[in-house]
Amino acid sequence: APEANDVVFTKYTYSCFAHTELETWLKKKRIRTVIVCGTCTNWCVDSTIRDAYHKDYNVVALADCVSTFPHAGADVKTWNDMELDLWGEGFARVLSAQQAKKEIEESAG
Repeated sequence: APEANDVVFTKYTYSCFAHTELETWLKKKRIRTVIVCGTCTNWCVDSTIRDAYHKDYNVVALADCVSTFPHAGADVKTWNDMELDLWGEGFARVLSAQQAKKEIEESAG
């Protein structure tokens, strides 16, 4: 659940950028890197990652913080593996949550 200081944007479509104030808020805060996690890997997460990439954000996808469901003839592992590979090839840095945390801590000094 969100905590007292968390900023929450209500999402109406697959991408967190579509019809929300997310991009306005990110620009106001001068944030250039977004770390993406969530569900469904091949719908909402993919849409958000692609939108962030096309809006020139540095995108990090957390490989162990995405989920989906089996459909269209593929199981969960297949969907996640395909999407993570695709993102890594062209849209995002793909890291584990632990790797991302370590990098954030190291950059904070």
